[in-house]
Amino acid sequence: MRRRSACPLAVTLAILASAGCAAPRTGEPPLALALAEGSSTGWTLLSAGEVAAAAARFASAKPDDVAARFGRITLAYERGDDALAIAVSVTLLESHDRVGAERTSRLPRALEARLPALLADATASRLRELFEVVVNPAPLEERLLRVPLDGLPWRARLGIENAIDLIARRRGDAALLAKRSEVAGCLSGLLGLGVVGRLPRADLDLPLASSSARGAPQKAGPAQTRVFTAASGCRLWIPAHDGWPGVRVLQARLPPSSRPRLLIFEHEGPAKLTLTPQGGPSQISLHESDAVHTPRARAIPLAAGDSAFDLEVRLGTWGM
Repeated sequence: MRRRSACPLAVTLAILASAGCAAPRTGEPPLALALAEGSSTGWTLLSAGEVAAAAARFASAKPDDVAARFGRITLAYERGDDALAIAVSVTLLESHDRVGAERTSRLPRALEARLPALLADATASRLRELFEVVVNPAPLEERLLRVPLDGLPWRARLGIENAIDLIARRRGDAALLAKRSEVAGCLSGLLGLGVVGRLPRADLDLPLASSSARGAPQKAGPAQTRVFTAASGCRLWIPAHDGWPGVRVLQARLPPSSRPRLLIFEHEGPAKLTLTPQGGPSQISLHESDAVHTPRARAIPLAAGDSAFDLEVRLGTWGM
């Protein structure tokens, strides 16, 4: 087996006030298809291949037509016009609480009501990539820093915080990193308990003290030394271990809250999260496992109450 170079793991863990249910909706058409079939904006023209006509329709739409504004972003992004794509993206997010969609009888009402939130999610997911390549981003950076977060869905907030993380690091602004981490409710650190197994997916359930035939450490020792990993902004950079595949085991305690919250987890690779309220049953969430296909980021509801939560995070990696 060929060893990979040891690199630190990047994990995002944030706790946000819950603005509603985080579960995916079922029984609805894909967003792009619904826009093309149900909207009389440029999306119908775009689905028919009339790109120039669609661009003109998007540009002439009413300022509060969020579907048309997202159409301008999409065309600019696909054409490589990064400056236009990012400018319209920031404008859409700035006005997320006062945008609408052109009313149409063919667009399902439930989807029509959720359209601004869905398009804010999609818009924010591109922000970091656009800020990496756009020329002279400073004016747009300042506008993004002032975008109101209240009312935005968690995926949109995560996309904005990822972009601001890039901005702060590029500026070397530690104060901005710390401020945004506090605003987003990011965890301040994780306690590393050690490594189990050498198979990033199959060994996610292996007990920490297990003697594994796969080459995992059999008892506490140098490989199992507990290490506290402090956060840098919303990122938890977990130090490299030995360059071999395996499962890193980490833990934290989440304080109680009188309000429902969402635990936001972002990681590239397989993972298993176990949330255990004091005196209650554990809640297990699998992240990019062989059995469950999941996105890179997920939201886990945290109930309100007087109980703290014990969090165990298991990260499967191909080079630690």
